[in-house]
Amino acid sequence: MKILKTVLSAFSILILCTNLKAYESPPQKDIYQIKVYRMKTSEQLIQVDSFLKNAYLPALHRLGISQVGVFKNLGIDTAGEKAIYVLIPLHSLEQLSKIEDGLGKDKDYIKAGATYLNVPYNSPAYTRIETIVLRAFNNMPHFQSPSLKGEVAERVYELRS
Repeated sequence: MKILKTVLSAFSILILCTNLKAYESPPQKDIYQIKVYRMKTSEQLIQVDSFLKNAYLPALHRLGISQVGVFKNLGIDTAGEKAIYVLIPLHSLEQLSKIEDGLGKDKDYIKAGATYLNVPYNSPAYTRIETIVLRAFNNMPHFQSPSLKGEVAERVYELRS
């Protein structure tokens, strides 16, 4: 009888431990923000591209967001509208909510981006900005930059939806 009680106790502890694992919090997954800048003219494309290169990306780097991807459509793309895609990997929604506050306090960002930030209302730098917020997959919870060796200009990425 004593052996049976010991076996049942061990079995109960095993079941309890197994059930506790079900209540553990899942691993933290990264958040991805994709900003899509849509433009109609080449002048708008140049202005947005300059803003991203000279003001926005350096400001994100100062905020601790070092791996940011900027993508453009290929020149052979048949889409009439021009677009630039910005991929910003983040560790949390809290980090996402702090970006705008951080940019507003960054004097270098405001100075470097003045041409873009202060465009007249009747001559906008873009026709539309879309912001998409995504959560990482279970099997790949954190951002990993590809380790490619080819020339940057020769790389082609495909955004699937």
